[in-house]
Amino acid sequence: MPRERLLIIFLIILSGLLAASAVNPYDRATWFMEVAPVLIVMPILVRVTSFLAICFAMLGLTREQDRQIDNLRVTESRWRYINGSSSN
Repeated sequence: MPRERLLIIFLIILSGLLAASAVNPYDRATWFMEVAPVLIVMPILVRVTSFLAICFAMLGLTREQDRQIDNLRVTESRWRYINGSSSN
């Protein structure tokens, strides 16, 4: 499932939960203080996710290539540990 689709599903579910919690809160001011961080982070999450997707597309990295790079780093660090070499 594409990342954008998962983000949209997550935002729909989160918005529904926020709307359900706003129906009849015991204290509206307390409810708003508890929900305000979520309302602040939601647009940031959307912006950062789209920005990261653009960055990965520009770099041409796929998830498989990213895993291969991570495996190479792990292998290299093991090699240095076995041979007693320092990374400097």
